[in-house]
Amino acid sequence: MSKEKEYTAVRKILEKEKNIILLSHINPDGDSIGSLAAMARFLIKLEKEVIIALTDKTPERYAFLLEGLPTVDSLTDLKGKTVIVLDSSDLSRIKTFPEVRHASVLVNIDHHVSNKKYGSINLIDDSAAATGEIIYTLINMFPGMMDTEIAAALYVAISTDTGSYKYDNTTSKSFAISAELIKYGFKIGTLSAKIFDERSLAATMLIKEGLETIEFFAGGKICCMTISREIFERTMARDEDMDGLINYTINIRGVEVGVLFFQQPDGREIRVGFRSRKIDVSQLALKLGGGGHVNAAGCSVAGTFYEVKAKVLNLVQEQLKV
Repeated sequence: MSKEKEYTAVRKILEKEKNIILLSHINPDGDSIGSLAAMARFLIKLEKEVIIALTDKTPERYAFLLEGLPTVDSLTDLKGKTVIVLDSSDLSRIKTFPEVRHASVLVNIDHHVSNKKYGSINLIDDSAAATGEIIYTLINMFPGMMDTEIAAALYVAISTDTGSYKYDNTTSKSFAISAELIKYGFKIGTLSAKIFDERSLAATMLIKEGLETIEFFAGGKICCMTISREIFERTMARDEDMDGLINYTINIRGVEVGVLFFQQPDGREIRVGFRSRKIDVSQLALKLGGGGHVNAAGCSVAGTFYEVKAKVLNLVQEQLKV
């Protein structure tokens, strides 16, 4: 389905507005940070006044993308302001900035099928593998604006949200866009090692501890990993060290759904991640107040480990029909 009308509406906003605030979701990932960085650098080239409002701490592996860009962790009155939200399906995903609802112009740019179209302008393309693909198309509506830094940021956005082009959301368009981005001369080997391969000692110890918690259900079709606050603090891990940990559950032969339970600091809420081979786990997450993609989704659920695990496992088994 063509999104020409939506792209044109966003283009007019970018041409007209002089001061723009950018933000994305909590627990930022490569697509959110890469899209923010690319959009900010592009708007600066358009001679706009730009601020990136950070909803959460930026993972160290992506922090270099924001170097030299204006960032804040709080916002004041947004009346008369233009706000662009990237890669966030729901305003609850930017709950650190509730005042965003009062922006004069609220542009919602996203690729999640579960997006609630909360903006005054909504550019939602769920055929895109990453929000970075949408930003690429927008920037190309302004000839001569692409450069090495913007291209690198978009490459991070697309390559991370496709799992380094391994997930089923990867399309021929993902490869075509990435091929065009590489032409701008960033060092793909150095960049890929930084975002995919390098990890801290704490992250390595977290993997070790996490693997020891693995449990199987439904005859090996469901694999769960549990990270308690005790494990998290003993390994001296940071939130960003959780990135990729869930893949150890779904990469086991015979597993159809991988689930990661991560206890939050207050002990009263469990962050739940889902990965799947076939079933649509975004529907599972949606039932629990979250969202995501067909094969990768997540949510946060109030309750103890026992309560949340029992609830989640029942839902997964119902969907698997086991």
